[in-house]
Amino acid sequence: MFDLPIKITADKEIAGNHPVVIIGPNGSGKTTFGANLARTNNAEWIGATRNLQFSDSISMQTPEQATNEVSNITNQQRNSPWMLSNELNQLLAKLKAEDSESAVKFRNESIITTGGKPEKTKIIQLVNIWNSIFPKREIDFSSYSPKVKAGHVNDTPFGISKMSGGERVALYLLARVLDAPSGLIFIDEPEIHFHSVLAKKFWNELEIIRNDCRFIYITHDIPFAVSRNNVQFIIVYSASEQTILKQEHSLPDDIIESVLGAATFSVSAKRIVFCEGSKNNKRDDEVYSAWFDSENTAVISVGSCDEVIKCVEVFNQTQAVRGVQSIGIIDRDFHSDDYFSSLSTDIKVLPLHEIESLFCLKDLFVIIGIHLGKQLAEITSLYNQFINEITDAFNNNLIEKNKIILERVKKRTKWQSKNLLNAVNNPSKTLAEIKLDYLDALKIENWLFVPSDFFEEEKNRVQGILDSKNIEELLKIFPGKTIFGKIIGKLGITQDSLINIIISALNNPASTIRDGIILIFKDYLPEQSMSNAQSEQNIPAETVSQ
Repeated sequence: MFDLPIKITADKEIAGNHPVVIIGPNGSGKTTFGANLARTNNAEWIGATRNLQFSDSISMQTPEQATNEVSNITNQQRNSPWMLSNELNQLLAKLKAEDSESAVKFRNESIITTGGKPEKTKIIQLVNIWNSIFPKREIDFSSYSPKVKAGHVNDTPFGISKMSGGERVALYLLARVLDAPSGLIFIDEPEIHFHSVLAKKFWNELEIIRNDCRFIYITHDIPFAVSRNNVQFIIVYSASEQTILKQEHSLPDDIIESVLGAATFSVSAKRIVFCEGSKNNKRDDEVYSAWFDSENTAVISVGSCDEVIKCVEVFNQTQAVRGVQSIGIIDRDFHSDDYFSSLSTDIKVLPLHEIESLFCLKDLFVIIGIHLGKQLAEITSLYNQFINEITDAFNNNLIEKNKIILERVKKRTKWQSKNLLNAVNNPSKTLAEIKLDYLDALKIENWLFVPSDFFEEEKNRVQGILDSKNIEELLKIFPGKTIFGKIIGKLGITQDSLINIIISALNNPASTIRDGIILIFKDYLPEQSMSNAQSEQNIPAETVSQ
């Protein structure tokens, strides 16, 4: 793996090539800090202040002329990051000049030698990426007067100057990133004017295309910050105070709270769904993103169950963005019903052990089986075999059974113990009295629960499920990943293949199995779209400074 170190000081650098996010509250000095790093590292700088007014006609220039003009402007911006960017027209002229020069070269070579292939120029790459991200807005750079066409057959193409604000930003950023030399690229406010879902997809694409570059983002948008894969954070508190977190560390709670509470936070969606998931396991994120209406809902994976709860709490309590609802989805896992009843109504609990359990439902198995060309009788027989095999497997694995029982007992005990200690909450007493209350709360004879009873209750529950072969209860209590590993063998496909079938169907209104999957998932997942009543009650989402 190639290394693109970021030099922080004379004796400190961030090695590797993974993305870095510079984050902090509004006014903390993120842009100044990032611009200084860009100059120190002689890196590409893409500022947040962008002039997006450009001509419908691209001027004809030589590659050398256009290159010199673009270089002069971008160098000025790196030295003066507050400057309004004004290089878009020159940048398009440069890309078009290079494209034309390549076309002429290919023509001349084709006269002499056949069988060659044209170069994949930056303009070609730009058009390909654009059309994949905006499939209903095709862009055409075949002439010096680029046109955009909506996805409808009879729509008349229009000049690029008439594109929407978000499309202008996308075109500008695409051109800048594709034209950047290999190395470090600093992007200030990469999410501005973008829907949260679009921002994530857009930069994912560019990170893949420009895998010879290292991306450093400057933002106070929490959902975008945590959406980067293998990300490392630099937290800017002030002009003189910054902290570099280790790569595997997530954002601390106090930073989430300070950023959401004090920052300018831009969101185009009306609902944000925080879910579990990590940089190495994006399954929850991918499935929920396909499930929810992406026009109104942005899905963000933020780590563990506790992190989901914290993000929802901070987001909703600080009201950082008016007109935007935040909810969280957490797995049932080994938690008790008492724990779930204590949660906010903004936290939705998956009524199965985890996301993988959802893929093991019988009705879904039938739909996928038929989709794969199997007969109903065969599908029913295979599912019955699966139930027998999975219950026998757990029955014969004493270690696994004991682990499930122990985990459930630990979760119940932890919850009850927390309640006991929380009851010791009278600071008006003397310290000696508070100490006595605390020690009394720890005495087992004063507990309002009996841990040994938990063991018997959970043992009977687990064994009862296995004896009755109750698949619905089994999917609630037993680990879904283990069960999922068993069921895909019956379908003769891989786990990724099954999930791709489901996601593709949810994303494709023409899919013959989409309605069936939606009907099943409705019983287990929050509503796909916000209700009309909710939408009418919410004022339009806007940027709000706290």
